Amino acid sequence: LLSFYEKSEFIIFGNIDFIQNISAFEKFLLSGDYIDVFKKNISKNKVFTKIQKKMSQYLSASVADYLYINGYKLPMEKYKNTLIPRFEIDKIKISGKQLLSTCGDIDVLALDTSEKTILLFELKYYKPAISAYDVLYKDKSRIERDEVIRKIKKREEVISKNINEVVKFILGKYEDGYKVKSILLTPRTNYYAIKEEEINYLTWVEFKEKVKNNQL
Repeated sequence: LLSFYEKSEFIIFGNIDFIQNISAFEKFLLSGDYIDVFKKNISKNKVFTKIQKKMSQYLSASVADYLYINGYKLPMEKYKNTLIPRFEIDKIKISGKQLLSTCGDIDVLALDTSEKTILLFELKYYKPAISAYDVLYKDKSRIERDEVIRKIKKREEVISKNINEVVKFILGKYEDGYKVKSILLTPRTNYYAIKEEEINYLTWVEFKEKVKNNQL
């Protein structure tokens, strides 16, 4: 059976069934290691890095949308005459100054108005650990290499010093009594993050359950 699968500028074909070809294409998007099996360092090609960036943006959009439909408050923007939740917040201006200039973007920013909490989500699109080595070493290196914990703490520090202004940024008005909470969220389990006591960590499944029950 020779089948073809076309997606944008890519065509995947071979003597395997259609479902297997779709699965192969999915792996191309999610795993640089998988691609490099076919050609060394091809995962660094800008075409593939661009696609993987889009997948990360889709994750941010999905998190923002799920929070919004479950009653959380988010910054909004107009798209085709409709207000939609914003994600990947790169600018919050206070008195003409860029608040995030020293701590980087916020993947998803939300308010839990019932618990009076500003939620700062850091999203990482890691591939799953598939061996004991990955669990013990790679999962840890993914967190440490990107200085994930340091960046989360820095962002939380900056927002904590400007709580009232950030609440106004989201709600359009001042409202007192808010605290700040950071959450690291990965679609696939990172075993190092599970036991890391310095951060609040959720998988996608845990996130959906807690949002649905208003337990963030």
